[in-house]
Amino acid sequence: LFAGSFVSFNSFASSLTVVSFTIFLPLSNSRALKVPLSSCKCASKGLRLFFFSSSVKLKISLNFSDEIKEYFTKTYDGVPAVGINENNAICVNGKPFFPIFPWGLSTTSYGNWANNSYLNSLCGTGWWQENLTSWKNYLAQAGQYNLPFIGPAMWEGLPGTVEGGKEKRNADINIMAQYVNETKDTENLLMWCWLDEPDLGGGEHTTAPVVRSWDYKCHQLDPHHLMYTNLVGYAFSKNASDYTKDHIKEYCYLYSAPSFGGRKTLMTDVYCFDYYPYEYGDDSRYSVNDMIFAMERIQEWNYNLVPFMTWVEVCDIEADQDPPPTPEQLKHIIWVNIIHGAKGIGWFNHFYEIGTERFAVMSEFVRQLDTLAPIILGPEPEIEVTDDANQTGRRIDVMVRTDSLYIYLFTVRVTEPEESNQAPIQVTFNVADGGDGEVEVYGESRKLTISNGTFSDSFAPCDVHIYKIAQQV
Repeated sequence: LFAGSFVSFNSFASSLTVVSFTIFLPLSNSRALKVPLSSCKCASKGLRLFFFSSSVKLKISLNFSDEIKEYFTKTYDGVPAVGINENNAICVNGKPFFPIFPWGLSTTSYGNWANNSYLNSLCGTGWWQENLTSWKNYLAQAGQYNLPFIGPAMWEGLPGTVEGGKEKRNADINIMAQYVNETKDTENLLMWCWLDEPDLGGGEHTTAPVVRSWDYKCHQLDPHHLMYTNLVGYAFSKNASDYTKDHIKEYCYLYSAPSFGGRKTLMTDVYCFDYYPYEYGDDSRYSVNDMIFAMERIQEWNYNLVPFMTWVEVCDIEADQDPPPTPEQLKHIIWVNIIHGAKGIGWFNHFYEIGTERFAVMSEFVRQLDTLAPIILGPEPEIEVTDDANQTGRRIDVMVRTDSLYIYLFTVRVTEPEESNQAPIQVTFNVADGGDGEVEVYGESRKLTISNGTFSDSFAPCDVHIYKIAQQV
């Protein structure tokens, strides 16, 4: 919704009114109106928006008592098996879930990865396993370890390759329907995925309307699961060419109208991208700072309406490029992604060895998220936090969350590959209403003193610190 005055909302279906409220929209801003639907009963319903403004010229050119009607069909009561809540968190049976998954992991590795806590979910069947039987087998094997699955990603209804050209667009919708109908009730199905990086292929790419049509078909047959789509992260770089930026905009809500008959449209339910700042660290176009810019851009270009996830490099990808991230760099880049909005993390585990030390970082992260995921996926509180490290080479990025007892500060020293040998820095934080007492440094078996909301700590390059501060009564 764009700038206006008072907006009143209610939903209607026969004589049933589910919810109503009135909000004030500042005249100089745009605002997304999030509609609570979890209490809606099974029915076809409409959303009616009344705009009360007799003197203000709105972007949507509505006057006093004008209205917009939107319709949707809900074929079940309560929440879906997998959905999205008001904080853009992916939810399984109504509970927020932070997916952590490798790409195309072989079924023979499921036990080792699950037992060592390297993952909590899976994404994509293996190469050369592109048929419904193998998809069912992947789901069954994953189910033995209670691993939710995003897939299939590879399937025989999508012939051709990037080199194969327009064949990629000609997905067999009947085969897709067969996949959905025969596996939609599988308990550990998390999200559908039909093609990785549809934006690749130059003039032969798979267009956003085609991807959206897959999303529509999935929801028509299966209203209980989301659809996930991964895009090329470098296209969102500040250094991307004008052609590349214009091309990727087709897939983003704010710029989608020309591709969808004049109406802005979300292409998919969950966006993801891959950007590997260490693998290509010797290329001046790519950096940790640019990755952050790209993450913020993909979320802004989709108006922060749906969840966003990222892929993280956990091994060397190309032998002739830079070496893989060190364990410290891996931990650093994971938390940079989370602090800048990622609601899930994928491990890009190809094409070389991960190694014991990086596996240890992955395991530590998965175990930490068992406890921290509900906090990370919670709402952003209105608590002002400031620090004195906001310049190149001396930059700390912070994400603030709360639970009923604590304020949590998730912090990371943003470090480029060439800055890894710099000296530690001392950083001072001020937390509004932080009070006096102790600050627990989560997972580090140490505490700091906070006085009048202020405390200090040391950050070596790539350091990540998570602070717990008791909320003041």
